[in-house]
Amino acid sequence: NFATTVTNNIAGKLPLAGGTMTGAIANFTSTGIDDNASSTAVTIDSSGNVGVGQAPTAFANWKVLELKGGTAGAMLNFENSASTRVSTVAYDDGNDALRIQNFLANPITFETNNEERMRIDSSGNVGIGCTPSRNLDIQGTGDTLVSIVSPASNQSALFFGDTDSDSIGRVAYDNSDNSMRFTTNASEAMRIDSAGGVE
Repeated sequence: NFATTVTNNIAGKLPLAGGTMTGAIANFTSTGIDDNASSTAVTIDSSGNVGVGQAPTAFANWKVLELKGGTAGAMLNFENSASTRVSTVAYDDGNDALRIQNFLANPITFETNNEERMRIDSSGNVGIGCTPSRNLDIQGTGDTLVSIVSPASNQSALFFGDTDSDSIGRVAYDNSDNSMRFTTNASEAMRIDSAGGVE
Protein backbone atom coordinates (compact mmCIF):
# COMPACT_ATOMS: atom_id res chain seq x y z
CA ASN A 1 0.00 0.00 0.00
CA PHE A 2 0.93 3.66 -0.21
CA ALA A 3 2.11 4.05 3.41
CA THR A 4 4.36 1.00 3.13
CA THR A 5 5.85 2.27 -0.14
CA VAL A 6 6.65 5.70 1.36
CA THR A 7 8.16 4.14 4.48
CA ASN A 8 10.35 1.79 2.46
CA ASN A 9 11.50 4.62 0.18
CA ILE A 10 12.48 6.79 3.14
CA ALA A 11 14.28 3.89 4.79
CA GLY A 12 16.25 3.36 1.61
CA LYS A 13 17.40 6.98 1.52
CA LEU A 14 18.20 7.66 5.16
CA PRO A 15 20.94 5.86 7.11
CA LEU A 16 20.46 4.01 10.32
CA ALA A 17 21.67 5.67 13.52
CA GLY A 18 25.41 6.29 13.30
CA GLY A 19 25.44 6.05 9.51
CA THR A 20 26.29 8.70 6.92
CA MET A 21 23.94 10.18 4.36
CA THR A 22 25.36 11.53 1.11
CA GLY A 23 23.87 13.35 -1.83
CA ALA A 24 21.45 16.25 -2.13
CA ILE A 25 18.03 16.54 -0.56
CA ALA A 26 15.77 18.23 -3.07
CA ASN A 27 12.94 20.55 -2.03
CA PHE A 28 13.87 20.28 1.64
CA THR A 29 12.26 22.76 4.03
CA SER A 30 12.76 23.06 7.76
CA THR A 31 11.95 25.44 10.60
CA GLY A 32 15.34 24.74 12.17
CA ILE A 33 17.93 22.23 13.28
CA ASP A 34 17.07 20.45 16.49
CA ASP A 35 19.81 19.60 18.99
CA ASN A 36 17.67 16.97 20.72
CA ALA A 37 16.79 19.54 23.38
CA SER A 38 13.40 21.01 24.09
CA SER A 39 13.86 23.94 21.68
CA THR A 40 15.30 24.70 18.23
CA ALA A 41 19.05 25.38 18.38
CA VAL A 42 19.71 26.76 14.87
CA THR A 43 17.27 28.37 12.48
CA ILE A 44 17.87 29.03 8.78
CA ASP A 45 15.07 31.12 7.35
CA SER A 46 13.82 31.19 3.76
CA SER A 47 16.21 34.07 2.91
CA GLY A 48 19.27 32.18 4.12
CA ASN A 49 19.64 34.13 7.37
CA VAL A 50 20.95 32.06 10.27
CA GLY A 51 20.02 32.39 13.92
CA VAL A 52 21.76 30.49 16.73
CA GLY A 53 19.66 30.34 19.86
CA GLN A 54 16.76 32.20 18.26
CA ALA A 55 15.23 32.94 14.88
CA PRO A 56 17.34 35.47 12.93
CA THR A 57 16.23 39.08 12.66
CA ALA A 58 15.56 40.11 9.06
CA PHE A 59 17.20 43.26 7.69
CA ALA A 60 16.32 44.31 4.14
CA ASN A 61 19.04 43.39 1.61
CA TRP A 62 21.34 41.95 4.31
CA LYS A 63 22.39 38.38 5.06
CA VAL A 64 22.40 37.84 8.81
CA LEU A 65 24.23 35.51 11.17
CA GLU A 66 22.74 36.15 14.60
CA LEU A 67 23.91 34.75 17.94
CA LYS A 68 21.70 34.88 21.00
CA GLY A 69 23.92 35.10 24.05
CA GLY A 70 23.72 33.25 27.31
CA THR A 71 23.94 34.95 30.68
CA ALA A 72 27.61 35.77 30.04
CA GLY A 73 27.12 36.92 26.45
CA ALA A 74 27.71 35.68 22.90
CA MET A 75 31.02 34.68 21.34
CA LEU A 76 32.48 33.88 17.94
CA ASN A 77 35.49 31.71 18.74
CA PHE A 78 38.49 31.01 16.46
CA GLU A 79 40.97 28.13 16.78
CA ASN A 80 44.08 27.37 14.77
CA SER A 81 44.86 24.05 13.07
CA ALA A 82 46.27 22.74 16.36
CA SER A 83 42.89 23.31 18.02
CA THR A 84 44.29 26.14 20.14
CA ARG A 85 41.94 28.99 20.91
CA VAL A 86 43.58 32.07 19.37
CA SER A 87 40.98 34.83 19.13
CA THR A 88 37.38 35.77 19.73
CA VAL A 89 34.83 38.43 18.92
CA ALA A 90 32.51 38.52 21.89
CA TYR A 91 29.70 40.48 23.47
CA ASP A 92 30.10 40.72 27.24
CA ASP A 93 26.55 40.82 28.56
CA GLY A 94 27.54 41.75 32.12
CA ASN A 95 29.48 44.86 31.05
CA ASP A 96 27.57 45.68 27.84
CA ALA A 97 30.91 45.58 26.01
CA LEU A 98 32.08 44.31 22.62
CA ARG A 99 35.42 42.52 22.86
CA ILE A 100 37.89 41.76 20.08
CA GLN A 101 40.49 39.48 21.61
CA ASN A 102 43.78 38.03 20.37
CA PHE A 103 45.17 35.54 22.89
CA LEU A 104 48.57 35.34 21.17
CA ALA A 105 51.43 37.86 21.31
CA ASN A 106 50.54 39.03 17.81
CA PRO A 107 48.81 42.12 16.45
CA ILE A 108 45.23 42.81 15.47
CA THR A 109 45.25 44.33 11.99
CA PHE A 110 42.68 46.27 9.98
CA GLU A 111 42.69 46.26 6.18
CA THR A 112 40.92 48.07 3.36
CA ASN A 113 41.41 47.56 -0.39
CA ASN A 114 43.54 44.51 0.40
CA GLU A 115 46.14 46.60 2.29
CA GLU A 116 46.81 46.94 6.00
CA ARG A 117 45.79 50.38 7.28
CA MET A 118 46.06 50.07 11.06
CA ARG A 119 47.32 47.65 13.67
CA ILE A 120 47.30 47.24 17.44
CA ASP A 121 50.39 45.33 18.53
CA SER A 122 50.67 42.96 21.47
CA SER A 123 51.84 45.82 23.73
CA GLY A 124 48.78 47.93 22.93
CA ASN A 125 50.64 50.37 20.66
CA VAL A 126 48.61 51.67 17.70
CA GLY A 127 50.04 52.19 14.25
CA ILE A 128 48.17 53.91 11.42
CA GLY A 129 49.96 53.28 8.15
CA CYS A 130 52.89 51.65 9.95
CA THR A 131 54.12 49.18 12.54
CA PRO A 132 54.13 51.22 15.76
CA SER A 133 57.16 51.78 17.98
CA ARG A 134 55.32 54.20 20.30
CA ASN A 135 51.88 54.38 21.89
CA LEU A 136 50.56 55.99 18.69
CA ASP A 137 52.43 56.14 15.38
CA ILE A 138 50.95 57.69 12.24
CA GLN A 139 52.77 57.50 8.92
CA GLY A 140 51.66 58.56 5.47
CA THR A 141 53.11 58.50 1.98
CA GLY A 142 52.55 62.25 1.56
CA ASP A 143 51.31 65.06 3.79
CA THR A 144 50.19 63.37 7.01
CA LEU A 145 47.54 65.38 8.84
CA VAL A 146 45.62 65.08 12.10
CA SER A 147 42.44 67.12 12.66
CA ILE A 148 40.92 68.12 16.00
CA VAL A 149 37.61 69.83 15.31
CA SER A 150 35.13 71.34 17.78
CA PRO A 151 32.07 73.63 17.55
CA ALA A 152 32.56 77.37 16.96
CA SER A 153 32.26 78.30 20.65
CA ASN A 154 34.55 75.58 22.01
CA GLN A 155 38.21 74.64 22.15
CA SER A 156 40.26 72.03 20.31
CA ALA A 157 43.17 70.90 22.44
CA LEU A 158 45.98 68.51 23.15
CA PHE A 159 46.54 67.67 26.83
CA PHE A 160 49.81 66.63 28.47
CA GLY A 161 50.31 65.37 31.98
CA ASP A 162 50.96 62.50 34.34
CA THR A 163 48.91 60.16 36.52
CA ASP A 164 48.52 62.90 39.15
CA SER A 165 47.36 65.57 36.70
CA ASP A 166 46.47 64.50 33.20
CA SER A 167 46.03 68.06 31.86
CA ILE A 168 48.80 70.04 33.58
CA GLY A 169 50.08 71.06 30.16
CA ARG A 170 48.07 71.78 27.04
CA VAL A 171 48.02 73.39 23.63
CA ALA A 172 44.53 74.68 22.82
CA TYR A 173 42.87 76.59 20.01
CA ASP A 174 39.88 78.59 21.22
CA ASN A 175 37.37 78.88 18.39
CA SER A 176 35.34 81.55 20.22
CA ASP A 177 38.09 84.19 19.72
CA ASN A 178 40.45 82.34 17.35
CA SER A 179 43.36 82.34 19.78
CA MET A 180 46.03 79.72 20.38
CA ARG A 181 46.80 79.11 24.06
CA PHE A 182 49.75 77.36 25.69
CA THR A 183 49.50 76.04 29.25
CA THR A 184 52.32 74.87 31.51
CA ASN A 185 51.99 73.68 35.11
CA ALA A 186 48.21 74.16 34.87
CA SER A 187 48.51 77.91 34.09
CA GLU A 188 48.31 79.70 30.78
CA ALA A 189 51.85 80.68 29.82
CA MET A 190 51.30 82.26 26.40
CA ARG A 191 48.51 83.22 24.06
CA ILE A 192 48.57 84.14 20.37
CA ASP A 193 45.49 86.17 19.48
CA SER A 194 43.61 86.21 16.19
CA ALA A 195 45.78 89.03 14.84
CA GLY A 196 49.02 87.20 15.63
CA GLY A 197 49.81 89.23 18.72
CA VAL A 198 51.50 87.42 21.62
CA GLU A 199 50.20 87.90 25.17
